Amino acid sequence: MDATTFPLPLAYHIVLCVLGCVFFLAQFIRLKKPYQLMLAIAMPASLLIYIQPESRTLFYTIGLLIALDLLLALVVSLIQRFRHPQEKKSNQQQEAAEK
Repeated sequence: MDATTFPLPLAYHIVLCVLGCVFFLAQFIRLKKPYQLMLAIAMPASLLIYIQPESRTLFYTIGLLIALDLLLALVVSLIQRFRHPQEKKSNQQQEAAEK
């Protein structure tokens, strides 16, 4: 795969994906937000393009699946934000009480 298709070398891409996955998994464990789990899946999924780097079909299929995962994460995040505004208020009250 050339540098114009994906500008990071494989080693840096692996490190970026591992760090991103660990971060989003830690956030999911801490905050229990489903979109964080979806992002933890999308990060390492981008490594699938290295299975067959010369296949444009695989490249675009994986790109489409990752884009759908990111869109779904955005939708889930927005739905959760609008369905549970009272949780945000109670969290702010708890933080204010702790200070």
